Amino acid sequence: MENLNPAVSITLADAVEKKIYQYISRNKMQPGDSLPKEEELSNVLKVSRSIVREAMSRLRMLGLVETRKKKGMTIAQPDAFIGLEKMVSTGVMSEEYRKDLLEMRVILELGMTDYIFYNKTNSDTKELEAIVKKENLKKITLYELNQLDMAFHSKLYDISGNKVLKHLEVILKPVFRNICDDAEKSSKTITTGHKEICNILRCGTADEFREVMRKHLSVYMKFEIK
Repeated sequence: MENLNPAVSITLADAVEKKIYQYISRNKMQPGDSLPKEEELSNVLKVSRSIVREAMSRLRMLGLVETRKKKGMTIAQPDAFIGLEKMVSTGVMSEEYRKDLLEMRVILELGMTDYIFYNKTNSDTKELEAIVKKENLKKITLYELNQLDMAFHSKLYDISGNKVLKHLEVILKPVFRNICDDAEKSSKTITTGHKEICNILRCGTADEFREVMRKHLSVYMKFEIK
């Protein structure tokens, strides 16, 4: 009895969904490739078209398939963050999980410093400096300052040149915004400002940029930077 696994109950739609996954994998299908029509799948799998339609609907919700005019159901470019995006947009997450997401963003920003430093252009640096100039205006509200802070970091993701990272940054922006508000209300302060980051991007080295970013983001870390 010890070698027996618990019985698993699956629906017909579950089984059809699994079969379609297998079909996609075995045929090494790529974005743009057409899937068999509903009627064909229904006949081959010996299930009703409504079952096939339900399975396809699930794949569509996952962003794996899409409907194209004159081509029917085709493989879509998968979106690795579709579940995360829905979770963030609804706000259904614990405080601890929200902070873990922010930590992940900090880790990403530290990890992409070399890409930022070597991909930057003179135009990029000027755009960052323009944000810093607005931050230093005498009459600026806390809300405006937070917006500029997010704009500064968003630009860093742009400079990295990685579209997947940029997409993730857009998804996590609401989480980052909330944590920024919390940090402003607490006794924590950012140890290094955006102006110094700009100076190092223009005149410093990759190592100096990595270190200045590490200090800048230390306010969001659970440990002290020495």
